[in-house]
Amino acid sequence: MTDHHRHDRGRVIGLLLGACVLVGGAGAAGGVVFDPAPASGSEVVQPGAVAMPSGHGMHAAVGPAADDLTGGSVVTLEGGVPVVVPAGWEVTGQRTNNVSLADGKGSFAYALTGRANPGSSATGLLAANIPVLLPPETYTQQLLVDYGELQPFGSVVSAAYTEYEALVADNQGSLSLHGQIYVGVRQDNLVLLLLVEHTPAEEWNEEGVPATADLVNGSFSLFAGLG
Repeated sequence: MTDHHRHDRGRVIGLLLGACVLVGGAGAAGGVVFDPAPASGSEVVQPGAVAMPSGHGMHAAVGPAADDLTGGSVVTLEGGVPVVVPAGWEVTGQRTNNVSLADGKGSFAYALTGRANPGSSATGLLAANIPVLLPPETYTQQLLVDYGELQPFGSVVSAAYTEYEALVADNQGSLSLHGQIYVGVRQDNLVLLLLVEHTPAEEWNEEGVPATADLVNGSFSLFAGLG
């Protein structure tokens, strides 16, 4: 089931920028929005900032620069957008504007880039993309946290995140997922959308946060010109 999910995450989805859909994909209505407190009391990684939205102090430093990644690497998407591949992670699918990754231990990531209309907010882009990032026919029993804004950092002028839990099922069985989605809009209108998730959901704090921290912090640090 884990291998199936890894390959499914490589699908091409739509990034809705203003009124434009850059690449295929459409979805039905997204998940129900619940209270803004993070589900399950989980950690929220804030890329390139000191104060975590959840009040936790993890990953307070700006993420590692490319030459500081021990055994890691960086893949470059369209527009020169960098995505950090930490040591132990592998690229499971890549196209010009998106890449999917997995660590073989239950953590997955999906990064997508595009160009926003001038003045676009990260929160609006995130909300518009939830139906295609988390299609309800695949991600069932969704618990979706309300959107949170992050402080601008470096060349990133607007940033937002959300958090979710869901079940993913097929004829092989079902698995629980806990994940986070981050969107950053740079001053040149380039967008980086990064989804990270871990299964099982109850292991997010202990396994998912440390597994995805360098990927999130490192990618957004480089994207913002801080790496």
